[in-house]
Amino acid sequence: MKPLFSCVYKKSFRCAFRELEGTFFIVPTGDMKPGDQAVFYTLNEVGRDIWKRLDGHKSLGEIASELLELYDVDPEQLLMDVEDFISDMEAKAVVERVDISGG
Repeated sequence: MKPLFSCVYKKSFRCAFRELEGTFFIVPTGDMKPGDQAVFYTLNEVGRDIWKRLDGHKSLGEIASELLELYDVDPEQLLMDVEDFISDMEAKAVVERVDISGG
């Protein structure tokens, strides 16, 4: 497993998660000024299940293991999906890596 999967992530405090009529949204809530265009991101079911598990305590490997119990999918594909999701959400600043080094 890649080193990324030993990392722990949490949801940014600058966003909210909402479900509306079966569609899942992440809505950034910070640093909006009058006139700024509103931005939101939609998630598929796997994205939603990853998002719900980003608690600042579980590693991505632990999250992937939980998802493998939920979905009948090739493990390598699931790991790629988790990696892509985290990379995308980190670039959008809606997730943050947690320093678990203790230092």
